[in-house]
Amino acid sequence: MSTTICPTCQQPHTRAQGNLLASADELTSQMCIGALHGAMESLLRNIGDPGECRACHALIFWVKHRNGRKTPYTPAGLNHFVDCPAREEFKR
Repeated sequence: MSTTICPTCQQPHTRAQGNLLASADELTSQMCIGALHGAMESLLRNIGDPGECRACHALIFWVKHRNGRKTPYTPAGLNHFVDCPAREEFKR
């Protein structure tokens, strides 16, 4: 593993196998993980309805899928049903 300074966020990123930031050359052409999280949150703010989880009170965005059902997502783009610390409350 090696560490490279990201030109986007000026923070060090460690090179790891399977990492989006695989090399210094790719690093200059790709956004850092922090920037990707910011872009994901911006996208969710545009396509989802903001809300708050009933159980853990985390910020979530309700996104309506093609099948008509809404799914809660965290600002990082993760399905909140998966990462909610109180997910057991919502199992059917």
